[in-house]
Amino acid sequence: MDKRLVQVCQAGNIEAFYALLDDEPHILNFIDDVLFTRTPLHLAVLARKPYFAREITSLRPSFITKIDRFGCSPIHLAAETGQVEMVRNLLEKLAPTKKELSKGKENRTPLHVAVISGKVEVVKFLVKYYPSCIMDTTTRNETALHLAVKNKQLGAFLVLLEQLKLVNQSQGNITMMGAVYASSFDKSKMTSDLLNCKDDEGNTILHLAIMMKQQQMVEALLNTCTNSAGTLQVDVNTLNGKNYNALDILLQFPLEQRDAKIEETLRRIGAKSYSKQH
Repeated sequence: MDKRLVQVCQAGNIEAFYALLDDEPHILNFIDDVLFTRTPLHLAVLARKPYFAREITSLRPSFITKIDRFGCSPIHLAAETGQVEMVRNLLEKLAPTKKELSKGKENRTPLHVAVISGKVEVVKFLVKYYPSCIMDTTTRNETALHLAVKNKQLGAFLVLLEQLKLVNQSQGNITMMGAVYASSFDKSKMTSDLLNCKDDEGNTILHLAIMMKQQQMVEALLNTCTNSAGTLQVDVNTLNGKNYNALDILLQFPLEQRDAKIEETLRRIGAKSYSKQH
């Protein structure tokens, strides 16, 4: 990218930007023609220049979904850096009625990168206004919940669980899931499927939370994830890719490192060691 354009974007100088366009009228076309590249909008987002970003999106809406060589669109960068209003503005400019999020490197959405970086306010915004994004998975079949556990982001994890509780408690049909889930789809089953989804190594979020000693996450899963009938929606006996269930994983830790409370809870709700039975 032209060094002058980089400087103008980082400064958020609209007058200098138009002066440069007057001098180099095709400069934006050159950027648009490159498949994977960083655009002036990427730079404006990174520099936290919302007014300048709006100016660019008015001229080149195509830049909003442009993926750079790192696999990020400007929306991904805004989500990753916790800029809620920037995320809102870019998504609204993209398509006011669009309820799906764009995907970048490893099929990650802005929700995924917000979860990974622990930007809780962005997570809250996205699951509220783009609720179907909670169902999106990466190329490793990771949900946003998987990523929250793997990156030890408790705040984001609890926000996602709360969203699932709201889905369970909502009345009427699920229209928010669009084509993925028909309006007559069982909300309880949808939540259960998400909570028990396995990544490419066969791990559910419960497997991972125990593996990574995330006690508060485990407690939240076992104590709050129930359907309207009070039935636990987390399958505590499902096996991962190594044929271990949640209790097996816990029992692999030395006795002094095990969480006795979690072990007691697992056994109380019906967890049984698969490895000791086979």
